[in-house]
Amino acid sequence: MRTYHALSQPRYYRDRAGDFFIVVGVWREGGQVSRYGGAASVVIGQALHVIGWEFDVTYVRHCRRVAADAVPTRWHQSLDRYIDQEVIPCV
Repeated sequence: MRTYHALSQPRYYRDRAGDFFIVVGVWREGGQVSRYGGAASVVIGQALHVIGWEFDVTYVRHCRRVAADAVPTRWHQSLDRYIDQEVIPCV
């Protein structure tokens, strides 16, 4: 059975292309994390076009987790806007 668990604090990551993304929850199957839920840019290098996304476990392992204060302002604004518009109303 697949279940979703919201994280108490969002996690920010940077991928190999240099883009930032946010993870706000995890999907579990049989007790194991199977996917991550969050948001990322639709277009590489474009912080303004962020949508909800599910990330594969392997993909996230190849990205670098970064502190929230290390995320550039324009990325932070777009990713946080996703949380405000898409995640908070669902709680």
